[in-house]
Amino acid sequence: MGEPLQAELKLAEEVVDEVKRMLSSHQFSDDEWSTTVIGFIAQGIEHHAAILLLLRSDFIGSAFALVRSVVEILVRGVWMTTCATDAQVKKFREQDKLDLSFGEMSDAIDKACGIDFFHDFKTRSWDTLNSYTHTGILQLGRRFSGDRLEPSYTDAEQIEVLRTSTISIVLLVRPFLMRHGKHDAAVEVDNLGARLSRKKETRPPRRNLMPEIGPLREPLDSSPVDFSKHWSILDQTKADFKNSGRSGVVIIVEPDDEYRAKLSAFLAKFNTTMDMNQPNMKPQLVIEHATEAKALCDLVLKMGLHAELILAEKKV
Repeated sequence: MGEPLQAELKLAEEVVDEVKRMLSSHQFSDDEWSTTVIGFIAQGIEHHAAILLLLRSDFIGSAFALVRSVVEILVRGVWMTTCATDAQVKKFREQDKLDLSFGEMSDAIDKACGIDFFHDFKTRSWDTLNSYTHTGILQLGRRFSGDRLEPSYTDAEQIEVLRTSTISIVLLVRPFLMRHGKHDAAVEVDNLGARLSRKKETRPPRRNLMPEIGPLREPLDSSPVDFSKHWSILDQTKADFKNSGRSGVVIIVEPDDEYRAKLSAFLAKFNTTMDMNQPNMKPQLVIEHATEAKALCDLVLKMGLHAELILAEKKV
């Protein structure tokens, strides 16, 4: 386990511990909706603790399988807080039934809160969450390393899963506090969510010829995640590129020394250096390039790095 993953585990534990402290310092009504959501929160926090324990114990597949349950708790809890009628709450408590599907609850939350988050998250993540929970091909594929029966979950993937689980707890608790009129506590929860974002690195402009590609006109850069709109760094990057008509390459930053040496060698081709041991280093590095993103991605892959190409959509 690399230092970035260890740091993320520590941060996740600290954030949820602070949520627990905050909740225990307030009193809440015993209305049916309120006690139901408190139950969701308690179970979500327990699942989160289990994910931490499983990751630290190297039972990574089981940790991944739990994430869907945390996300379902998030959607059910926020829907119960912001949308459900008294009759719907009563039916759930007495019959253990909800008439709305996961997707319908997601849409209802977005409409009630005037946001565009839950529908998009469901569309992007539901198949992936199901594959890990129900032992689909994404889960099975990570049981092998090449032709060996050996788990191949990367630290970067574990960080993303952990981040998803932690921010789910934050997003679940905030509207609950707001409905109870605990506005100061809700602001504290917002600040906890901000701790899960990465600080933007300041870098000077870089100009150097790219071998066999041409000038690298755009700087290497990346931005903090806006968790009110996006679920992860990679999700935000894709959305930003799509909305602004930009193209580029997202390079995964793995924790092992050999991989980071390759990444340093790649950056050195453009007279660029980066401290690979800096605290809270992002698990992705973004390089924007409007004209030669495909060629740049090919070069990254040739260096033995893991990357994803993002191409701007052509407008018709």
